[in-house]
Order: sequence, then structure tokens, then C-alpha cells
Amino acid sequence: MRALLFNTFFLGFLNSIFSQAIENPLESLKKEREFIYGIDNRRTHLYGNPALIYGIFVGFGFNGNLRFKTGVSGTPFRVISHRQGSKQWQENRLFFITVGEEFDFLIVKRFRLTTYLQGGIGYNYTKNYDLKYLPITTKRTLIIPFETGLKTNYSINHWLRLIIGGGWRFVEPNPSNELSGYYLKFGLNINSKKLWRELKKSDLKVTKKNPY
Repeated sequence: MRALLFNTFFLGFLNSIFSQAIENPLESLKKEREFIYGIDNRRTHLYGNPALIYGIFVGFGFNGNLRFKTGVSGTPFRVISHRQGSKQWQENRLFFITVGEEFDFLIVKRFRLTTYLQGGIGYNYTKNYDLKYLPITTKRTLIIPFETGLKTNYSINHWLRLIIGGGWRFVEPNPSNELSGYYLKFGLNINSKKLWRELKKSDLKVTKKNPY
């Protein structure tokens, strides 16, 4: 009986929290819109080697929890792959444009859970070399990547957030699907608009205290 009462109370407690915390994206679209921009780097493995996919984006945000963005991603530094059973090795550089969406679907005090969905299209520029480092062939291969994942945010203050997350990248068509794999995100999100307001307030306070 005690266990039943405890479970009932606990489930009711969670429901009271999450029913207030879960956000509705349709309602967010009706709220204030703002221009957003930023960096979208992802750590991953490509052809069995650790790699970093660099990315930048611009877009629009709604209500502080819904973001639509477009950008450019790629690996400007070469990624090496060795073909099994071959005396050649391959240099790869990926470049693709992206369109994506992020939504903070759960907000509890300083914590947020965010869904991440992004698609793109571009090319993998490759060069094949022999063992003497002499280029043999050069080509480009179509890549159509789709990324989905989940990340958590912790608001350190009103303009700075800590972000940790990850997900999976699907790449088509064949043979580009060998680029499919996991990705991880670690970093800080800085709201430059709120930071600028904070700096202006600080300057104003200093000016009032020291008018000359």
C-alpha cells in the first residue's frame, strides 16, 4: 500500500513538472522572432579516423526555444582512408550545405533538452595516391547527409550555456553511406545579443559612478 501511494505521488509530481515544462513548437512560432548565427562543429569518426566536421550557420529563432537555420559544413583538413587490399590511400575533404531545426522541447529551470534534425547536400572531394605519394586519380562524389540527435543545455547565466549532446549521421547514396556514423557535440553557446546588453549595462553603471 505504501509503495502504491509513493508511486502515485511520484508520478503525479513528475507530471506536474513536465506538464508545465514541455514546450509546444506551434505556440513558439507565434512568438517573437530573432536573427541567429553561430558555429556548429561536430566530433566524429570518418573512415576509422577521428575527425572534426566544422560548421557555421545563420537562421531565425522563435520564443528562445525553436530555431530554423541554414549553413555550410565540411572538413577543410584532409581525412585519410586506406583501401583494404589496395596499395593506394585516399585523401577526403567533405563540403556540404545544410538546412536544420532545433527545438528545446523540455525546459526545467536551468536545464533544457533539445532535439536536433539537419539535412544537407554536397560533395566528397577525393584524391587517390600510391605508396610513393603520387596522385593517381581525383574525383568528387555526391553526399546527402542527414543528422539527428539530442543534446542537453545548462544555463550558466542568462547569456551563456554549456552544451553536451550527440546523435547519428546517415549519408546517401552508395558508396557515400560509408561516411555514416555517430557525432558528438561539446561546447558553449553564447547569446551575443544578451551579452552585449550586459556589457552596456556595466558601462552605464561605471559611467554613473565615475562621471568624469
